[in-house]
Amino acid sequence: MPTCSSHYSRAKSRDKVYLPPGYTHHTCYDLFRQKCAEDGVPDQLIASFHLYSRRFSTFNIGQNPPMIDTCSTCDKLDREIEVAKAEKDASKESSLSTEKSVHLMKAKVARNIMSAYSEDNDQKLCAIAVDLQQTLVTPRLTTNVAYYKRKMWTYNFSIHNLKEANKAHMYVWNESIAKRGSSDIGSCLMHYIANSVPAHCSKLVIFSDNCGGQNKNINLSLLLLRYIHSGRFSLIKQYYLMPGHSYLPCDRDFGVLEQHFRGQEVYTTPHYVHLMRAARREHPFEVIKMDRDTFFDLDALQGACTKAQMAKAGFNNARMFQYTAEYKMGFRVCLAYFEDHFNLPTYVKLQKGRGATYQREKFDLSAIDLQLKYPEGVKLKDDKLADLNFLLRFVPVGHRWWYNDLFAAQGALTAQEDEDPDDPDDVLDF
Repeated sequence: MPTCSSHYSRAKSRDKVYLPPGYTHHTCYDLFRQKCAEDGVPDQLIASFHLYSRRFSTFNIGQNPPMIDTCSTCDKLDREIEVAKAEKDASKESSLSTEKSVHLMKAKVARNIMSAYSEDNDQKLCAIAVDLQQTLVTPRLTTNVAYYKRKMWTYNFSIHNLKEANKAHMYVWNESIAKRGSSDIGSCLMHYIANSVPAHCSKLVIFSDNCGGQNKNINLSLLLLRYIHSGRFSLIKQYYLMPGHSYLPCDRDFGVLEQHFRGQEVYTTPHYVHLMRAARREHPFEVIKMDRDTFFDLDALQGACTKAQMAKAGFNNARMFQYTAEYKMGFRVCLAYFEDHFNLPTYVKLQKGRGATYQREKFDLSAIDLQLKYPEGVKLKDDKLADLNFLLRFVPVGHRWWYNDLFAAQGALTAQEDEDPDDPDDVLDF
C-alpha cells in the first residue's frame, strides 16, 4: 500500500501517514480485490466494500496529504527526475537523484542541530524556535455574508523554548496596533528576552524559517548585535532551516490552536487570546497581548551602521548568522550549518570608517534610544472599517464594545502612508 507523510503534520498523531494524491478508499478496495483474485481467494470470502472501508478507517491513514508550502527544490527535482526517467537518461537521472539526496541531507542536518540544542545541558544557553502563525481573521464568523467582507487580521508570533519542550510563548496583536515587519517581530523578541530569558543566560540560539521580512533582515541583525554591544549576550546564533523543510516546534503549537479554534466563532483579538490560553490544559501557552507601547522602531539602528559590505555576503543562501563579543564590528554569515575549509564564514563589517578594530565611540548600538513604532496605532482602510461595521450585526452584544472602542480610536487617526512591512531594502536577500 503506497503511503506518504504530510509535509507539515498538524494532525492529532505525528505518526499519521496519507494515501498519495488520487487514492481513495475505493481505489484501495479495487487493489485489495485484485490482490485477492491473484491469490485465488473465492469471491464469497472477499470482504464487502463497507466492511473493508470500516476496517481501513481504524488505521492511522488519511486521504489527500496536505500539499501546502512544499519545497520548491524537491518539487523541481522530482519533475526533472520524472522527465529523465521518461527519456531513459540514466546518467541525468542519477545526477538529479544525487542532487536531491544532498539537498535532503542538508535539511536533515539542520533538524539534527536543532535537536542537539534541545538536549544541551549548558545552563548559560537559551535555545528557541520562532515563527509567525498564518493570520487569524477577525471576526471569525460562520455566516456566508462574512465571506465577501473585509475583516481585520490578528497576528500571533510564537517563541518556543527548545530546552523545555512544553514551554511556548504567544505574542498576539492585531493590525490596528502594529504590522508584521522586522520592527514588530524584533519587538516581540525584545519582550521575550527582557521577561523570559534568565539573566544568567549569556548565549542565545534562534531557529526560524527563511522568511526575509520577519526573520532575515538588517533590523533584526542590528537588534541582536545591540545585545552583544550591551553585554547582555556574548554569543548569538541564528539558524535558518532549509526552505520547504522548516517544520518547527511552533508548527505543532499552531496545530493545537487550530484544533481548538475549529468549529468556533471568534469575535475579537481578546477572544483569540482567551481561547489560546485555554487551548492546552497541561502546560498552557503563555499568551502575551502586545500593545502600542511594546512595539519599537528598529529602523533607528540603521543610521549607526554602513551597509557597504552587505552585497557580497550572500544572505539569501545563508544558513547561519553569528554575533559574538569577539567581533562587535558586525557579524558573520555562514553559507553552511558547519564551518570547515570549504565553508568559511564571511565577516560583514557594519562599523563605519576604515578602522580594523572595534571602536565603541563609533559604533555602539546599545546607546541608541529606541522610540515607539506606532505611538497612536495603525490606521485601517476606510473600506475595511465599513465592512467591520457591517459585520458587527453578527457579533454578540457582549463583544461589540471592543469594536466600538476600535472605531472610536480609528476615528481619531489620520490616514497614514502605506508601508510595506517587508521593505525590500531591509530584507537580506542579496
